[in-house]
Amino acid sequence: MLRLQPQNQPAWNNRCWFKVVSGDAAAALPDCTQALVMDPHDAAALDSMGYVRLKLRAYALSVSSYSAALKADPTLASSWYGRALAEQALGQGAAAQADFARAAKLDPDIASDFGT
Repeated sequence: MLRLQPQNQPAWNNRCWFKVVSGDAAAALPDCTQALVMDPHDAAALDSMGYVRLKLRAYALSVSSYSAALKADPTLASSWYGRALAEQALGQGAAAQADFARAAKLDPDIASDFGT
């Protein structure tokens, strides 16, 4: 798909997502980066980048990506939950608990759906 349509921003994000959920966060990073170069305010791509950074244990960068995703779309339960996990890893317990609660309010099944 990307060879035929190299400007297809959702395809870059989808490939990023596929790689990270397949367990290769390092390989996903360039695809997420390309998706964000093409549309730096895309909530889905920012959410994917947050997840990649979470998996790479780049927690502060993960919080930053998730925060940007939430600025673009505050209804993304996955971004609230992912940011909470990153905050928890950084020792920011109160912020993490608030974000976990917000995520659960938006999607009561987010903890099982997130697939950490």
